[in-house]
Amino acid sequence: MLATAHGHKDVLREPPPKVFFKKIGDITLDFELVCVVGEIDSTLRVTSDLHFIIHNGLVDGKIGTPEHEVSIKGLDRIEDTLEDIVDAIGNERDAAAAHLLRKDAPQKDAALNDQARQASVAKIPSPPARKPV
Repeated sequence: MLATAHGHKDVLREPPPKVFFKKIGDITLDFELVCVVGEIDSTLRVTSDLHFIIHNGLVDGKIGTPEHEVSIKGLDRIEDTLEDIVDAIGNERDAAAAHLLRKDAPQKDAALNDQARQASVAKIPSPPARKPV
């Protein structure tokens, strides 16, 4: 980090740049680079330049950003609840389908009964002719 600051043309040599080790975080080591620029209007640009150079150096050195692992307690209960919801939706869908079938059933039953009656009428033989006595 110091080499990066010393190598930037807009960072003043006096006072010299300094690096402070600020804290050890849960998954980070926090540093602060403090350097002085000659013109206040260049502060944002120089800060951005230094960030990019430092980031590229970390990437080149294969020093990546830490991966965050998130653990949420109680997800098993949510999973059970979601399964219950899916089951309830399936049951409602099945009940609606059964209702529609029952709703159509009287019409289908009537049509089947008509067909059965016609078939039985066609199959009943005529009574034999009576012979005069």
